[in-house]
Amino acid sequence: MLCQLSYTGVIGSGKPDAESLLGYRFLAAVGNELKSPSRRGYRAPRRWTSDRVDELASRPCDNVCMEVLACPCGLGEDYDSCCGRYHSGAPAPTAEQLMRSRYSAFAVGDAAYLLRTWHPSARPRTLELDPGCRWTRLAVLETTGGGLFDATGTVSFRAIYVLGGQRHVLTENSRFVREGKRWLYLGSVE
Repeated sequence: MLCQLSYTGVIGSGKPDAESLLGYRFLAAVGNELKSPSRRGYRAPRRWTSDRVDELASRPCDNVCMEVLACPCGLGEDYDSCCGRYHSGAPAPTAEQLMRSRYSAFAVGDAAYLLRTWHPSARPRTLELDPGCRWTRLAVLETTGGGLFDATGTVSFRAIYVLGGQRHVLTENSRFVREGKRWLYLGSVE
């Protein structure tokens, strides 16, 4: 069953506050009871007690999609099960996945991950990311090598970002090398 919810709780950043998100869950549970169809329309709600409210608030809610943080790399998974796991230390299995996770690191501002996945021969000493830069889209154009059984690979991509209100496009053909179980970024193919 679907239920319509009104939403009013927003904090200064424009994101929902925690109390309002909990309200979504409660209203959805209440909505399921209020919107049960019968021949004569919707039945009247039961009398609400604090025990009943607690019970409904703790019940899982299947009909409301709580938006999780989508991964910036564009594969359609949530961040934690996609690039977030690589940012937390798991090795990327392919050169393309390393490139996607590096793009996501730019998008979420994880400079330490970018430095960790840069080959030592090309790694800068420090890396400062511009907090005013907003990465908006990634398109993988072509990959060569870089698979599970390869030692080298290239990934050609196009990344779109906004800086100072202006849209920019970065196109690169990146080189990667595997050392042990880890893929590392070497730099752009010249």
